[in-house]
Amino acid sequence: MYYDEVPCASTEDQLEATQVRCVTSDKQEIPVEIGVLRVSKLLNEALGDSPNPKTTIPLPNINAQTFQAVVEWCKNHKGAPEPKVETDPITRERKWFKMTDWEDDFFNRYTSIRWDLAMAANYLNISSLYYYTCQKLAELMKGKNPDEIRDMFGIEDDLTEEEKQEIRRSNQLRNPQQ
Repeated sequence: MYYDEVPCASTEDQLEATQVRCVTSDKQEIPVEIGVLRVSKLLNEALGDSPNPKTTIPLPNINAQTFQAVVEWCKNHKGAPEPKVETDPITRERKWFKMTDWEDDFFNRYTSIRWDLAMAANYLNISSLYYYTCQKLAELMKGKNPDEIRDMFGIEDDLTEEEKQEIRRSNQLRNPQQ
């Protein structure tokens, strides 16, 4: 191959491969390619059409461990179409997404921070990560009672026994067949 036959990367491609620094809530500086950050609608909008490679992006709501997982997701889903939420026309229940082997492995590796991933995906407006993480959280909660769910997520029970009884009575009045 001759020199003039070698495809040259466009200036836009070079810019998309340029890294900017992201500073997490625990003050970790993580360099990430601009093209990877564009998976996030929030960061894509913040970067604009001609981002400055010297930009530092503060992420006050996301710690380093969670952000590194988010970056891994974005690298894998760069250029992928947005997931479409579908509903079964007969049951009107939401259809579950079919996950790839990579996605299943991703969520298995990050079990302990799934809640943080959902919060980060919501904050950064990364639809695919948000929807898939919420589905994984729903799978965890399926068939569990409120006490088990509170224990799972470390949520304090702030209701008194009297308030719980009132809720049960109210639910009985609304749904007498239960």
